[in-house]
Amino acid sequence: VTTGISILYIGTLNINKEKHCNRANILNNLITVQIFLISVINIVISAFGIEQVNLHNADVLKQKEAREASRLISANHTVMVFNDSKL
Repeated sequence: VTTGISILYIGTLNINKEKHCNRANILNNLITVQIFLISVINIVISAFGIEQVNLHNADVLKQKEAREASRLISANHTVMVFNDSKL
């Protein structure tokens, strides 16, 4: 938000005036740093792939798997249990 406001403000400055030129130069450097930081943060977020985890659904799935394994054991079936549910 501050970057956008800064970009809008720098557009109103007249760089032909000495007073505005110095202010525009400082603001331009500030905007450059802000955009760089935003880019770095976006790269870090993309690299680690932030996902929303629904723990309730995972618990329900584990409970269903446990009930099914218990049912198979009581019916004298061989049961293979894997830690990774993707298998």
